[in-house]
Amino acid sequence: MSALHYFNTSATGNEARAVAFQDYHEHRASALRGLKDLQDPAGMTSVSMYESDLSEPLICGVQVALLEAYSKNMQDCQSYLKSAARFLAQQVEAPSANEPSSLKTPVTYAQLIHSSGIPNATVHSSQPSMERQALDFFRSILIWNDVLHSSAQRYVTEAKEAYSDLLQDEYFTSTFRENMRCEAWVFHAILEATSLSTWKCEQEAQGVLSVRELVSRGQKIESVVEEKLSGLLHALDSEQVGTSDDGFGFYTSLFAHALLIHLHAIVSVPWPELPEIKSSIDKAVTIWQLGPSAIDLRQLAWPFFVTASLATGSSRDWFRKVASEFQPENSTSGNLIPWSSALSECWKGFDDRDVERNVKRCDWRTVCHKLNLSLLFL
Repeated sequence: MSALHYFNTSATGNEARAVAFQDYHEHRASALRGLKDLQDPAGMTSVSMYESDLSEPLICGVQVALLEAYSKNMQDCQSYLKSAARFLAQQVEAPSANEPSSLKTPVTYAQLIHSSGIPNATVHSSQPSMERQALDFFRSILIWNDVLHSSAQRYVTEAKEAYSDLLQDEYFTSTFRENMRCEAWVFHAILEATSLSTWKCEQEAQGVLSVRELVSRGQKIESVVEEKLSGLLHALDSEQVGTSDDGFGFYTSLFAHALLIHLHAIVSVPWPELPEIKSSIDKAVTIWQLGPSAIDLRQLAWPFFVTASLATGSSRDWFRKVASEFQPENSTSGNLIPWSSALSECWKGFDDRDVERNVKRCDWRTVCHKLNLSLLFL
């Protein structure tokens, strides 16, 4: 990663730049060989006489996906991220005969750590071991990226059940919040919303969609989000947003409000004039405006696009200003987001009154697909 960073930031013609590029390719090839060995069942049993570390394929898979994103190889990035998600899902689907799944806490965390050779004294200690912290961190990174990516791409991730277990686990939810500055329940709800959207598309394709069931399932998710969100809003005033609890309340609230907008668009249509969407956007904009003057949109790309894509009037002016002022020096993603032009494309679908109304043109997911935008590792 450091070799590639040096190559990308060095002046053309620099001899050291060429050396860095060669080093990058050598390290990348070595990393891919190592990941392949970890994922090979035969290789796993012959590594040593000790039980292999169950966390290694997941951690290495996420790291290689990040490297590919930084290298602008987004297709390979997606492939390795899915591979890591698949490994996590397989751990849930096929636990050993004598042990429970190694995903939950505290009992199954102990099983995982035991199988990894980590001393038992660290399992329930107040200060988690470095190995466990690393596992928690990369699980958080995996879930964050895969959940948001699958939402944008309109498919249900293979690891949905594994993610659901973790995002409702008492121990992991606290580590997810610490690592990602956002509450885990929001991402669990996004998972459910993606499943609902996929189910709706399948039912429509078969001509058997039940509107009553669609509305019922949507309301069930909505009620959970609103209940959780109400507990946060008391702390979100102009003096506390972005400063208390490392801003987790601000991040969580933005994702939650965007999710409510997203749900309304799934159950109805992504159209700004719908009363429920307009009301939700007004509330979301209020939270956005309570944030710091300089907002880093990379970690907030999902709530930004969901909310801003359906904004109208003065709300558009505010989102346009935020997008135009955000100029990151660099991004790990191969797709540097053209924030302003992406929003303009969404708004164009609503503003073109002279053509037949097409609600899909207002859908941020359609625009991301059209512009080949990725939300991975921004």
